[in-house]
Amino acid sequence: MAKLIGEEPPVKRRRMTFNILMLPDDLLLNCLARISRLHYPIISLVSKRLRSILTSSELYQTRTLLGRTESCLYVGLSVHHDSKPLRWFTLCRRPNSSRKVLVPVSSPHQSLPEFWPAIALVGTNVYVIGGLRNKIASSSVMVMDCHSHTWTEAPSMLVPRQSPFVCVLDGKIYVVGSQKDKTTWMEVFDTKTGNWEFVPGPSEEICKRATRYRCIGYGGKVYVTAEKGDTYELNRGRWRRGPLFIDRAGFSSSFCVIDNVLYRCNSCMIDWYDSEENLWETVKGLKGLVPFYSGYIHAKAANHGGKMVILWEEKVYVNKLPHETKIWCAEITIERRQKEMWGTPDWFEVVLSTKNERFDQLSYVFFCYSLMNTTGETLFSF
Repeated sequence: MAKLIGEEPPVKRRRMTFNILMLPDDLLLNCLARISRLHYPIISLVSKRLRSILTSSELYQTRTLLGRTESCLYVGLSVHHDSKPLRWFTLCRRPNSSRKVLVPVSSPHQSLPEFWPAIALVGTNVYVIGGLRNKIASSSVMVMDCHSHTWTEAPSMLVPRQSPFVCVLDGKIYVVGSQKDKTTWMEVFDTKTGNWEFVPGPSEEICKRATRYRCIGYGGKVYVTAEKGDTYELNRGRWRRGPLFIDRAGFSSSFCVIDNVLYRCNSCMIDWYDSEENLWETVKGLKGLVPFYSGYIHAKAANHGGKMVILWEEKVYVNKLPHETKIWCAEITIERRQKEMWGTPDWFEVVLSTKNERFDQLSYVFFCYSLMNTTGETLFSF
């Protein structure tokens, strides 16, 4: 087979790797800090020494000083009838290719709830909150550091919650659900102080009658909507009736905030919320994105460094039986043109494919920066 233009001989590549590993730690760290984090999962496989440097706090301090900030995608997928109910992945670049792929990161399934935990992201930490453990409602909170991919325990909630719903605002995690008492219906966790405290609910009706909620941090306020119910907004510790921007059609949607604009993705249809007119408008320019508008229903949207990233699943059937599950990912640049929002796809491709194994649904999608002490990222869950 003819040698590809620009391809280096294997011996030369091995010699280059050997020479890099001969560098002292400070110079090697400085080199690694200048490389995109998309390459880190692959580089970490070369040696234990590189893996140790890639998970060190010094590396990210150096990246901060060099201004090497970038967005990183983390995905949690729930797997049907699996010993690891939640599997965690991060997006990286394939070796010698511009294509991207999801690769697994550590998932301590022994410590995580088996079903229905809530997921929140604050800074570069992922919080797994509540859910069912051994068929019992849990109050536990586990935290993953997205730099080192290590897990630790955080202070537990004040009450156990079987199926909580969460949102993040100003570094605080608001948790609702699984409690009928108005005084314990919501609690908030201050990630800076490590303290939980109750927030009294807005009304007895929403606390006792509803079982499913949507919770969104947007515009400096927390909005909570009960399924088939009203929307309430929490501002400076006080509740009041809020705009009904989470209607029945949007209750199952995925929401994200980009440049202070609220977006929703429902069956891969993307809308934006016009707060002045109090209505939803469709993001234009995406009808030609295939298979974006092909009827896929399990879709997820999130803010990815000022751009929107959508993940959705495609199930492939052979003889009417499930054969393969494909996870697609698309990155979209959104811009305002007068009173309209237009989207331009930057890329889209399959980032994960599994055969003879059924991913039950896209459960959680979230993002964090590789810059330390970054806050304000958004996390949403199905």
